[in-house]
Amino acid sequence: MSMTPQPQPTAADRYLGCLLGLAIGDALGMPAGGRTTDAPIAGYEPLLDADGSERVRAGQFTSHTELALCLVETLVSA
Repeated sequence: MSMTPQPQPTAADRYLGCLLGLAIGDALGMPAGGRTTDAPIAGYEPLLDADGSERVRAGQFTSHTELALCLVETLVSA
């Protein structure tokens, strides 16, 4: 039984995967920012300001990803 070799991902595929991984990890880890271990995270939660108002909606990425995307845009256009 011969196995067909799988195509290798291109550099562009790997680059896009890194950016998507960054955005997903940022969105999933966003609610943990500034929390202590005695405040568990039960699921997708918004990032709240000190007064309890919503700063970033649940499941959205933060300024960390925005900055990375700005850097990528600068590199690509230069």
